[in-house]
Amino acid sequence: MDKGKSSKPQYKNDLLFTAVRKRFFLLALICILLITSGGIYLSTRSMQQSAKNAYQSVSSLISQKIDESLKLLTSLSSLPEFYDPQIPWEEKVAKLDKINEQYGYMFICYMDEDIQVYTLGEKSLRA
Repeated sequence: MDKGKSSKPQYKNDLLFTAVRKRFFLLALICILLITSGGIYLSTRSMQQSAKNAYQSVSSLISQKIDESLKLLTSLSSLPEFYDPQIPWEEKVAKLDKINEQYGYMFICYMDEDIQVYTLGEKSLRA
């Protein structure tokens, strides 16, 4: 009989430990999910903030470049030598090519009243 009595309490203890084990694994799973979701949230928030900062800095640089380009084109259009018909178009285009090289522009061209574009060399509007 002692054997039967001793086996019953062990069986009850096993049942108690399985319930504790289940609760422990459930709690561990919940903790892992909370930590993972918190990390995902913080990573997403950090990426959004860095993307926003990058956009703002690039946006201001682009606006500044556009303003500089408009000032340059305005000052070029105010030069009387581009309106003087006595000056050949080759000289005007050569001057614009130097400006292209100096300021890093790709394609500032000379255009006449008939909307004919003049360039020197291999440059083309199709490129």
